[in-house]
Amino acid sequence: MPLSPNDALYLETLRSSTKEVLQEVMGPNPQEIIYLDTPRHRNLGDSLIWLGSKQYLNDLGHRVVYHADMGRFRDDDLKKTSDSAVIVLQGGGNFGDLYPLHDEFRRYIVQQYPQRRIIMMPQSIYYSSTASLRQAIRDYRVGNRLTILLRESRSMDIANEEMPDMDVRFCYDSALGALLPERTVPARDEVLTLARTDAEAIGDSKAVRGNSVDWSWGRMNGLSWKTHIAVGAAFKRLPTLVQNAMLPVSQYANQRLLDINIKAALQQFEGSPVVATNRLHAHILSSLLGIPHIVMDNSYGKVSGIYNEYSGGFSTAYWANDWIEALNAADSILSRKQIGTRES
Repeated sequence: MPLSPNDALYLETLRSSTKEVLQEVMGPNPQEIIYLDTPRHRNLGDSLIWLGSKQYLNDLGHRVVYHADMGRFRDDDLKKTSDSAVIVLQGGGNFGDLYPLHDEFRRYIVQQYPQRRIIMMPQSIYYSSTASLRQAIRDYRVGNRLTILLRESRSMDIANEEMPDMDVRFCYDSALGALLPERTVPARDEVLTLARTDAEAIGDSKAVRGNSVDWSWGRMNGLSWKTHIAVGAAFKRLPTLVQNAMLPVSQYANQRLLDINIKAALQQFEGSPVVATNRLHAHILSSLLGIPHIVMDNSYGKVSGIYNEYSGGFSTAYWANDWIEALNAADSILSRKQIGTRES
């Protein structure tokens, strides 16, 4: 459903602010972009971040000349690019040790290319210990031209205390920049309950109805996913000489994985009358689609921080403290919509 005029204006305000930040850190002139740590997994929220980031870069006139996930990245590919090309690292919620492979990959890039201009797209910080945080900061401090963007005040407070000498700035979550295709889909008549099942989940899972799901893809999207993921898997096993010839094919497959994930996310959400979720980007996707939705927190307060600062500013967003409260609110919204439909 279309956004209300007020929500559309609010979204444009958030997008304009993000573009101002990105233009400030990248400079006024168009740049060649090396985009690293692209999502090669089925967390559709990370694909929404990548889509939004690409849109912002495109709007500002920058051109992505090379992109790679952790597994398909090769130092030789990066060394073939211009020294002036800007390295952009994927944003999200993995600046920490909950998802150590992503954090280790970013630290590797910063340490290997300390003289390169590197920008980390908006992240949230969470380390299980101060010692782990400070070791990560020592690694990141090697980057002489590194800018770190953070997407909520809790992370900014950590940065101000632990790395006051580094270039760290606030920026809204990149997923808000995603432009989604308009489609006409049949209306549904039940709440979409999307519950995360990973290390960030909290609360009483028994309160979640049996028809709850996490991010899902559908059969055809799943088959297409397997086809394109196989291309990347084969690329990784090829000899270097063959990899060089196959690089455009691997890049295309990587792009197709993004398209498949976005398509799957839209199919999962479009037509839903109301959503209840504890995933940040299910909340953001609902906001972009104009779907009324109930939002809950994750394990370390990432969702509540972002919700309270800016993403909760959409008229379609409502907060709940647990699943029981969320499902009751969702049922109430659904009942009102059903009554309104019958009366019209």
